[in-house]
Amino acid sequence: MNKNVLVAFAFIGIFLCGAITGGFLSVRYARGLVQKKAVEQMTAGQWRRISDLVDLTEEQRAKITPIVQQFVKEQQVLRKNTQTLAEKLNADIEAVLTDAQREEFAKRREEMRETERLWQRWIKEQRAKYGNRPPKSKPKDGSRK
Repeated sequence: MNKNVLVAFAFIGIFLCGAITGGFLSVRYARGLVQKKAVEQMTAGQWRRISDLVDLTEEQRAKITPIVQQFVKEQQVLRKNTQTLAEKLNADIEAVLTDAQREEFAKRREEMRETERLWQRWIKEQRAKYGNRPPKSKPKDGSRK
């Protein structure tokens, strides 16, 4: 019985080592693949919205595909540039602050990131629940239309 327990622990240990190694490798090497897949998904999502709004012919799809792909590429470059500028801004600000102010600054930035994550999650839930259509607003005069 004791040998069976040791063998079970050995298998569990081997499994955990493999899982950890696989996790590190996937984070290290699969990031580029995931980003490419995200671009393809975003482009596909944009296509679905466009196709739902207007009835595109195959010729129109062939003309619009490169336009959308170019937009996605340019948007990624802009996001990277914006991120770089924001990091430089924060580094320059932190260079002027005292240690206590730096801690408070970092704390406030993390709070803003968390708020943004919550908003993004809420928006995603609303889209899943209601789709991309805007919510219906009530008339200001109180009547039903």
